[in-house]
Amino acid sequence: MTTHRILIAAALALVACSPEAPTSPDLEPSYARGGNGGGDPTASTGILPVQLGDPKSLGCSSTRATSINDALQTVVGGSCSGSVTLNPFIWTSAGSSVLPDTGDVLDVTASGAVAGRLDFRPFYREPGAAPAYLPMTTGMRWGEVSGITADGTFAVGNMSNETSGGGALWRFSGGTWVVEELAGGLWGVSSSGTMIVGAQNQRATYWTNAGAWTATTLPDGGAVESHATAVNQAGTVIVGERNVPAQGDPALRVRQHVAWISDGAGNWTLQVLGGLNILEGTAYSVATLLDGSVVAVGDSWEDKAGKGAQLWAVAWRKPAGASTFGAPIRLNPISKGQTAGASDINSKGEIVGYSNARIGTVAVMWKLP
Repeated sequence: MTTHRILIAAALALVACSPEAPTSPDLEPSYARGGNGGGDPTASTGILPVQLGDPKSLGCSSTRATSINDALQTVVGGSCSGSVTLNPFIWTSAGSSVLPDTGDVLDVTASGAVAGRLDFRPFYREPGAAPAYLPMTTGMRWGEVSGITADGTFAVGNMSNETSGGGALWRFSGGTWVVEELAGGLWGVSSSGTMIVGAQNQRATYWTNAGAWTATTLPDGGAVESHATAVNQAGTVIVGERNVPAQGDPALRVRQHVAWISDGAGNWTLQVLGGLNILEGTAYSVATLLDGSVVAVGDSWEDKAGKGAQLWAVAWRKPAGASTFGAPIRLNPISKGQTAGASDINSKGEIVGYSNARIGTVAVMWKLP
């Protein structure tokens, strides 16, 4: 992200004290060097996006979609950037809106309630109501809700202060939110709240609860570090990224999009998801679709002739009954040759993210056929 660097740097300071935060999209790929013959000859094919609202009508220079709910009535959350502000952005079929104060929406419940970060603090907001700040443990100053269950009664996220940070769990009980700490960085939760995903000690991790939360490290094939970013509704597929040394230059790290697939007996298989012509990128979300297939979404770099490279929004599908994901499905940007990224997907196959365009960055939606 290149706009409004001061505000974004301040927002990222919230997780800077936590070593478990997944990396942000790279400005340049680590391994791409150009000269690969101009990239994929099918670059003009792919699924076309629909722009979600007009940033200018909201007083914004750009918008990004980061989350989408899993319900009949689709609600999308994200951020709206102005000249000096970053505000939570909400889109529905009836129109778009922004919330006052600095922040962004990181997840949406089935009812359309949104959660995320507001004035660098964790917040929750029911449709049409005022935002409510969620509590943090003593000494913590900044926080965010990174994931929330479909019914909106359990949320996960992170908290920090000037010297330390870690995971946070919130439960809505007796008409109020209650918070507790959990060691690690927490980035996703299953729709029922039975599984949390993130990282602990720089290793992709998931947590389950049989009376107490228990952490299990996911296999990462000897990576330098790894992070889990999301889990599907049933807790059977997890996605994220791993960092590995680049071929030919071990001093460089390559960020690879990966998935972990459960066999139902407690064992997980690591799959490095396919790239366009190099294996670099991140998987940010995964969902089981109504047809039984599982789809992961994220971004992936394409190495191009010369010194260039392009970051594409992509999706990977694992058909019902299949053991692995297939090749990446290209999700086209608004404007040809521009950067795009996919952030979230629901069971209807609606994918949201962003696309750079000639007028700036805009929130978009792709629909799988």
